[in-house]
Amino acid sequence: MPDDIVRCPQCGAPMTQRFADRGPRAGTIFLGCTRFPACRGNLAADGTAATSTPRTTRKKATPPGSPTKKQAPLNAGDLIVSSENNFGVGKAVGRQGDKVVLEYFDNPGQAPEERLRRAVSARSMRRFKLDQEVRAFWHTELGWLSGRLDEINENRDILVRTRDGAQFLPERDVYIRWDRPLHDPVGFGEAGLMESPYLSELRRPFMHHVLRQRAASHGMGGALASSIELHPHQLDAARRVLEDPIQRYLLADEVGLGKTIEAGIVIRQTLQDYPASTVQLILPPFLIEQWRRELDTKFGIRDFRGDRIRIARDDRPDEWAPTDLLVVDEAHNLARLRTSATPDLRRRYAKLADVALASPRLLLLSATPVLHNEEIFLGMLRLLDPALYGQATVDEVREKVASRATLGRTFMALKPSLPASVINRRLDEVRKVLADDDQVQALVDTVQTAVTVQDKQAVTAAIDELHAHVSEVHRVHRRMIRTRRTEGLLSGYRVQGRTEPKPFSLDSELLRVASNLLDEWRQYAVASTETGQLAVEEAGRLFAEACALLLDPHALADWARRRRDDADSDDEAEVLERIEYTLRTGDRRVVVSAPLADHLSYQVSAGERVVIFCPTTSLAEELAQEIGAILGDRIVTLHLESMDPANAEASIRMFEDDGLDARILVCDKSAEEGRNLQMADVVVHVGLPSEVNRLEQRIGRTDRWTGNREAQGVRCLRVTSADDSDQCDVLWGEIVQHGFEVFTKSVASLQHAVEKLTAHTWEALFLEGADVKERVIQDIDDQLAAELDNVREQDSLDSREAPTDSRSIFAQITGSEVEEQSFAEVADNLFVRDGAAGNIRLTPAGSPRTYIGSYRITKEKSAEPPLIPLWRLRRDFVPMEGQAGTFRREISVAKPGVRLYRYGSPFIDAVSDFVWNDDRGRAFGMWRYHPDWEYEELVAYRFDFHVEADLPAASSLSAVADESHAIRRRADSLFPPTIETVWIDVTGEVISDPATLAILGQRYRKPQVPGEAGDFSINIRRLQRAFRVVPKSLWRDEWRAAESAAQDAVLGLERVRDRIATGSSLCAEDSRTRLRQLALREQYASPDEATALASERAVESDMSQTLTAAIANPSLRLDSTGIMIVAGYSIEDPTE
Repeated sequence: MPDDIVRCPQCGAPMTQRFADRGPRAGTIFLGCTRFPACRGNLAADGTAATSTPRTTRKKATPPGSPTKKQAPLNAGDLIVSSENNFGVGKAVGRQGDKVVLEYFDNPGQAPEERLRRAVSARSMRRFKLDQEVRAFWHTELGWLSGRLDEINENRDILVRTRDGAQFLPERDVYIRWDRPLHDPVGFGEAGLMESPYLSELRRPFMHHVLRQRAASHGMGGALASSIELHPHQLDAARRVLEDPIQRYLLADEVGLGKTIEAGIVIRQTLQDYPASTVQLILPPFLIEQWRRELDTKFGIRDFRGDRIRIARDDRPDEWAPTDLLVVDEAHNLARLRTSATPDLRRRYAKLADVALASPRLLLLSATPVLHNEEIFLGMLRLLDPALYGQATVDEVREKVASRATLGRTFMALKPSLPASVINRRLDEVRKVLADDDQVQALVDTVQTAVTVQDKQAVTAAIDELHAHVSEVHRVHRRMIRTRRTEGLLSGYRVQGRTEPKPFSLDSELLRVASNLLDEWRQYAVASTETGQLAVEEAGRLFAEACALLLDPHALADWARRRRDDADSDDEAEVLERIEYTLRTGDRRVVVSAPLADHLSYQVSAGERVVIFCPTTSLAEELAQEIGAILGDRIVTLHLESMDPANAEASIRMFEDDGLDARILVCDKSAEEGRNLQMADVVVHVGLPSEVNRLEQRIGRTDRWTGNREAQGVRCLRVTSADDSDQCDVLWGEIVQHGFEVFTKSVASLQHAVEKLTAHTWEALFLEGADVKERVIQDIDDQLAAELDNVREQDSLDSREAPTDSRSIFAQITGSEVEEQSFAEVADNLFVRDGAAGNIRLTPAGSPRTYIGSYRITKEKSAEPPLIPLWRLRRDFVPMEGQAGTFRREISVAKPGVRLYRYGSPFIDAVSDFVWNDDRGRAFGMWRYHPDWEYEELVAYRFDFHVEADLPAASSLSAVADESHAIRRRADSLFPPTIETVWIDVTGEVISDPATLAILGQRYRKPQVPGEAGDFSINIRRLQRAFRVVPKSLWRDEWRAAESAAQDAVLGLERVRDRIATGSSLCAEDSRTRLRQLALREQYASPDEATALASERAVESDMSQTLTAAIANPSLRLDSTGIMIVAGYSIEDPTE
């Protein structure tokens, strides 16, 4: 509710929020004087002066804040709001010492002695300030009535508006519901305060859809409402984090598989679950703008206050601070600083460790594989779990990795496609390696049984289950989530793919001469290594650097000048001088930039997007100028190391925007890491970097998720100096293409071996020249194959396929997505003002139901305001005014910034919260005149119950789980919430006759002409006639008796009993698996790790008991109820 009383600047009377329904401000909220029309004072909605203040005809009143106003006595029945609680409006009913007792009204059927009472201090109180569209209730000799507040005068008399007119009531006689959801709709029905089923029929299907979406997403609205395509591995990763009471994870998917998406889901869900929470991201500078944009366009982070999300650079530790959720991208870069030789860098890691320890939730993002990166990995493990790994050594990590090799090798060789005899041999090996794991022995039995009966599907499922169990027990860290690029994954997760490059030779005599001079320098430098003046490693590095610069004559000349200063002989200095002189006399623009720009203008079609990688910044700038001169400056944009990060990000946005002309992006090395360039159709490599891992990063910018595009592979062009095979850049390109094979397959997981082989290759090329090419290619092929086996052995334990069976979160969400059009229709019917009574009366803008649009507060002149209290409109709906949205996922994915209307989106959640708190549509009364009804009147009570796991308050052990919403998400996955409907007759029996249910299930339809059959709402005027069928003396008791019978009936429904049995079984199985895996990890753990795992096992055990009880005895929350009297005559028939 609004906080303070605002007084009229003209007369000092209280002001109230109003909705302008005509004039130039139609459709806006403002503050108007309660003395209107005598006084026309007004203010803007925020309390500031309006643009103009109309004259007033009222005599001057007591100034605002005068003593008489401050000393207005408090009377019994006054409507008061206290800042000591969040219950909303209460009635002053007495005193308790120096405090005032407030009574809170829930429903008219609630006896006064059953209403909640709270004693509050006088200083916490303020008088209720009128808001339009607030529902009010009062009691008359006919019974309870309801209406909407319209005005409060100076005497605190309240003008209430009903369909029949308006009247002033003393404040003491008016009741306003407290700010809590309505849990007892029967209270309205038993008091005779009922409405027609019209609104009930609008809200019920909406609530059904929202609940089904919650069930499908396991309560992860942050995933469901994000503008992302749905992929099993990403949804499963987010689910594992959010269902875990300890949310400290390493997201280690291979490059391009969507770690940012997984983290984005967790970030959004955290902000939704904890309204006061904050998130900090620590990012490399070049990724900051990309993260900002993805969080905004895909995850709608602008829905939350800006101060809740902080982004800091990873090179500015003074910007880091503890937070509720800490996210560190490219975490390996900071983890390697732990052992740096530079004290300042070691202190940076120490600062990160302190911030991570003080932050209860942590996500580290890194694709770095554990094998050969144990030092870095230990640095990340200490951030994740300092209590466990604070004293661990890198040798211990290496030992653990080595010990898993045999087990990984065994599982890597266990595949469902193998012959039965081979599978059985592999299973025997598994039995021997894990002889002390009873669960493994049982799972092996299951596989062998499936093999015996030749059930291929069962064999696959059993091997997957065995793999999942062993992976969970023996992974390096149980909170590491890693997904690899397997064939199964890529069948549903489209990436651009890689293609062999097509060469284009500049055929430059100048560059031929330069390459020959470099070879001459190499021979002199080899002599220096033989005399010990130059180390071979350093010489190989120098040669690599020079070859990578060959296509930029200016940069290679600078290299020659620098090296000449350190030359080891006069002969070496002389050849370096010739290199510099030769290249200085040439014109780079003529030799490289102009001919390449001209060639590209013919090679690239008008609709293609092209990324060009250059070896230096200056060459990139010059090439962009030449392309602009041929194709136009608007066609080309730049991404350079020298650019401000914001400008670089703007270039990327221009390049990917279909509506702009910038379709050629020219880059230096600054775009090789972290950028998403998946929209590119063509990639041009102007020379190749001397480090293969750098080239892998570069190619990885385009070998990523393709979205709605078909994965056809990016067309690749490699620019060389000449056609001669002994040109150093040509030679290196052949080795990269046919040895490392980086153009056709990712080597991201082999980076350690690739780094070593790259250095060895350059040393061999330096020492022996072009003659060594074939041998080097064969050596690379052999060593990478062996390394790939080693990596796969480790990955077979650390990674696993995300489940896609019917119980998986992916299957459940995609199942609910099928209903998006139905949800759009149901929601639109509830939201939109169409002239009919009962809906919320919002105005559609654009086409939100079928394409893109929004629902806004009515702007038309002479329009009725939405049926939502103004304080709620201002709090929940005004901030979203004009925000574009859609019900169609593919549109929200394709149109950045368009919100997706789903459970978890602010708009749908705001409507759901209002509908759940609103009493309208919760209790209906209807008389159905059915001419063919030949029996005595049928009295049927309808009850719609939310059925879900009944989670009690968290115990001491599960408190952290309850606080993180993990236990609720697990409950939703094991026992999905549903709405169950039953009809009960006056004897307390369930109505199950299909013919009768068909009559009861017909939609509400008013008679079109007097005397016609149809439906009549049982309003206050018709209630007395309904009492002829259900006597007034029995009205309350029979409805309550029916409610009790309905609760028993719902719990007795076969489908509910089956769901309880299934949920209980799944819960027991899930709990056994979790506890067994933790116990097995304890067996293989160090003493410190075993202690930590024992503590986790205790938490899991407590959660298991809580979930078991919650599912076995689900809660029944009554959403809506109603009475229907079916008769063969009209309720308005005077003869009856």
